[in-house]
Amino acid sequence: MQLADHHSKTSLAEVLEAADALRAAMRSAIAPLVRSDDGARACARTLGLDKSLGWKIHQIAFCTESVDALSAMPGSRGWEIALQGLATAGADAEAVARVRTAHLSFERALLDGRIDRKTLAGMVAALADNDSGRRQILRMRKSATESSALLYGAHMVARIGAYLVMPSRSKPGFVDLAALTILEGIERRRPGNPWPIYTPMFRHPTGSLAMQLATELALDADDKGGFGSLVRSLSSPDLGRDEIAPSAIPGSRAITFLSRSVNRGSPLRLAFAESMPAAGSAYATPGDEELYMGLPPGTPCDMAVFDVLIHRDVPRGSDLDSRYSLRQISSNSSPDEVSAAMHEHSELPVDAEITRPDSLRLAGMLSSANSAYEALVGRATQAFGYRASDFEIFRTAVEYPPVPGMLIASWRLAPAR
Repeated sequence: MQLADHHSKTSLAEVLEAADALRAAMRSAIAPLVRSDDGARACARTLGLDKSLGWKIHQIAFCTESVDALSAMPGSRGWEIALQGLATAGADAEAVARVRTAHLSFERALLDGRIDRKTLAGMVAALADNDSGRRQILRMRKSATESSALLYGAHMVARIGAYLVMPSRSKPGFVDLAALTILEGIERRRPGNPWPIYTPMFRHPTGSLAMQLATELALDADDKGGFGSLVRSLSSPDLGRDEIAPSAIPGSRAITFLSRSVNRGSPLRLAFAESMPAAGSAYATPGDEELYMGLPPGTPCDMAVFDVLIHRDVPRGSDLDSRYSLRQISSNSSPDEVSAAMHEHSELPVDAEITRPDSLRLAGMLSSANSAYEALVGRATQAFGYRASDFEIFRTAVEYPPVPGMLIASWRLAPAR
């Protein structure tokens, strides 16, 4: 079978038009035999199909969402069995012929567009602003996370990150920042080179070529581990250099993950804390009217949670906004790259809505991290002379976040006094 060259490639719109025609033809042919309310099992019995194929044909004929119908499209052999089932069940011969013709047109449109069924369903899901589209996109992200974990060789259950924004104790009119991180359930999916599991917080002041790195926030009474911002008392016990190690890159303060010790019975948890006193003005200044914060998952994970904790005495010029950017930045990124990541509208199709939880507590598969996370935030706020209850919580949680990518939260700074 010869493929069409790129000059004859059909558009997505033409493929969808062919799919709609196929659905309409199938609906017309099957309507005298099966009603929508009869359900997929009745469709299978009437046409003499197995349950799986019967469900697919029922979806194609009767479901209201294009994403659901396209996700159910069987292969060529399945269509032949379904067409034979229609004929055997007594469907009108001309109606069956129209289904066959519509199916051939659909297959030709896919072939010319070089689009397989799975890809087509994903393309439609990315355009569909409905529950079916969102479910399809989530399935695609889950599959991508599992594949990436195998390719990269590392996986986490979750990355839980929090930024504390509070009135500066050292410089009136400025804010102090703290970056807190829990990496939960870290494990290897295959042997490989040291994996950069954590990179320190950094800041690019507007209009400056200089990058400002955060300093370690000492939350342990006595830490002799030599791992910088690691909070040992809230991490897995007895961490050794056969599991994590400082990056071998000169000047880097990153932490790498090697593997889980053979003596450890469960995946790793790592906790980190950093601070940046007097990080910037609490009020808008010319050319610096918004504050952007980013959380790159960095490692394939099942969940990313991004909390921004803003002290009630820090003024804001707007509500918070969030999105998931396809760009990921690091401490080696240039100011232009940072600006592009934060300001360009390069969002991925990921639900990244901000919620306002009453507490820091996490549910479901993340509940095991609650005690460590609450202790981490509690110690950090106390280190700055505050209490956790002094802060408002703005939370964004994303299942199966794409990697590379970055969760971004932003808001307008309050007008200058």
